[in-house]
Formats: sequence, structure tokens, C-alpha cells
Amino acid sequence: MATTAHRRYSWAGLAAGPGAWAIGTQVKYSYASLACNSHAWIVTLGITLVSLIPAVLGAFLSWRAWQAFRHAERQVPPDDKDAREFLAAVSIMVALLFAVAILMQGAAGLVFHGCEL
Repeated sequence: MATTAHRRYSWAGLAAGPGAWAIGTQVKYSYASLACNSHAWIVTLGITLVSLIPAVLGAFLSWRAWQAFRHAERQVPPDDKDAREFLAAVSIMVALLFAVAILMQGAAGLVFHGCEL
């Protein structure tokens, strides 16, 4: 049976992926003017890696919840297991999609330094 903890974490990727992307993007935008003067690409890489951690962690927590719901016994009358399982699967995909977006923005930050105007 799926534990209560897994029920709480089924949506973790749905919140962590977009949240990490949004915060990382805002931090990179605020750092762009400083990066133009100092050409410090290592900070851009650091911001990318730090914002990637919550997205991957959210995907992992949603994956754990999805696994718990997949192995849970079916109850009669049926509970909300199917809906929670679907939510966990969508959360995994959303978190991974935003993790790829974070990586692509980080790669662009290594190519463009903010002084290209």
C-alpha cells in the first residue's frame, strides 16, 4: 500500500522543476550585467548546477511515489490511486523537462557572456 509520505511527494516534480527553473533564470538575469564586466563563466555554471538540484530531486521524489503507487494493491472500492499515479508520472516528466531547460540555459550561458549587444 502506498504510504502517506509517497502521497505527499507525488506532485514534487510538478512544483520543483518549474520553480527551480524560474528562480535560476531570475538569478542568471540579475547576474548578467556583472558577468559582462568580469567574464566569470564559473558563476553561471554554479547557478545552473544549484538550480538543477531541486528539479532532479523533485523528479526523484515523484518517481519514488510513482513506484509506490505502481506496487500498491488495488482496493475495493477504488481509491484515488490511479489519479495519484498519473500525477506522479506527469510530475516526473515535467521535472525532467525543466531540468533539460535548465541545462540548455546553462550551456547558452557558457557560450554567450552577456556582452553581445
